[in-house]
Amino acid sequence: QYYMKQFILRAFVLLSCSVTLTAQDDTAVIQTGAQKYTTTMNQGGREMVFDVERSVTVEDGVLVIVDKTATPFGNSENISRVNLEDNMTISQASTGFMTSSIDYTGEKITGETADMRGTKTPIDVEKGGVVYGGGSAVEPVLAALPMEIGAETDMKTFSVFQMNVTDM
Repeated sequence: QYYMKQFILRAFVLLSCSVTLTAQDDTAVIQTGAQKYTTTMNQGGREMVFDVERSVTVEDGVLVIVDKTATPFGNSENISRVNLEDNMTISQASTGFMTSSIDYTGEKITGETADMRGTKTPIDVEKGGVVYGGGSAVEPVLAALPMEIGAETDMKTFSVFQMNVTDM
């Protein structure tokens, strides 16, 4: 139940943030720089505020997206590294409520997570095809999609909460 709440909160924060990746003339334009925003969530009459600082940089052909989030439950930091050439996720790491270190190499997704008590869970998942990282790592992929009415696509992402590849 704890992880599901964290998933819902993180998904809400990610979905409600301003996007710094835009598409123009059928190509993705990556906007680097820093951005701050606040998201307010009302759940059952209780209001929760999430303050996010996002930094987007490019280092040697790699897009680095860093989200630092202050919540009523504490602070977290998420770092996604994405290859600009093909938008494939290289790695993701997070600290805060749950820590994780995930590498996307070859045909596998490997690494580990640890809960607030420090209990570690290894990650060793077969990709079974093209798989993108979740959260901010999927945003460059979405920005590169054709921007036309009625466009549809299927893709696979890795869900650290479910520890498997998920169809989107």
